[in-house]
Amino acid sequence: MTTVSLGRSLAVAVLLVTAGCVGGLGGGGGVLGGPLSFSAAPVHVSEQAVAETPFEQVTDEPVTFERTLEVQGQSQTVEMNAHMVQLERTYQGAPLGTMVILSLPQVRILGQQVNVIERVGVTSLISRARSESGELERDQKIDEFQTPALGSNRTVEVFRGTASREGRETKARIYVTTFDHRGDTIVGVSIVPESAGSERGAVSTILGGVEYEGDDS
Repeated sequence: MTTVSLGRSLAVAVLLVTAGCVGGLGGGGGVLGGPLSFSAAPVHVSEQAVAETPFEQVTDEPVTFERTLEVQGQSQTVEMNAHMVQLERTYQGAPLGTMVILSLPQVRILGQQVNVIERVGVTSLISRARSESGELERDQKIDEFQTPALGSNRTVEVFRGTASREGRETKARIYVTTFDHRGDTIVGVSIVPESAGSERGAVSTILGGVEYEGDDS
């Protein structure tokens, strides 16, 4: 299993990866067979898109994580081979902004498709991922907009929240989008200080520059 470094503000960005490495979704009436493995096609962000924003790409790598899911009263451990791109930007010289693009495999257990993100909830995943280095609370939805990504318009929801780390709190904006593409689930999450103003343009540019390797097959 690949271990992802949570250095600096990237701790919040890898929420959807690190959250899968601990715990489950509750016990079931029994345990199914050995772990099931699912894989997603890699995603990347074009160099041109990155160059047009204040973000810099810091990671483009496969990530493997596990969860124990309950389906029809049975517990099943699943291994998900995902791919993640991390980007980061600075505000007044400090690395306070971060964005992640993640491709997740869709999971089927006992013939039933399980939406891991929907089952656990984005807010819960954020809180669990931040537990090692702080907390992130999503307070309220303040906006949403449509932007092109991988051939279709996608909805991006914008939330106001509070990031806490080492006793310090920072008001933040959280941009979240999830959508299905050719059998995988694509997730985009960006967290920036509220004082920096809207990052809608940069988020749209990055999402517009997402490339999915499965489209080449």
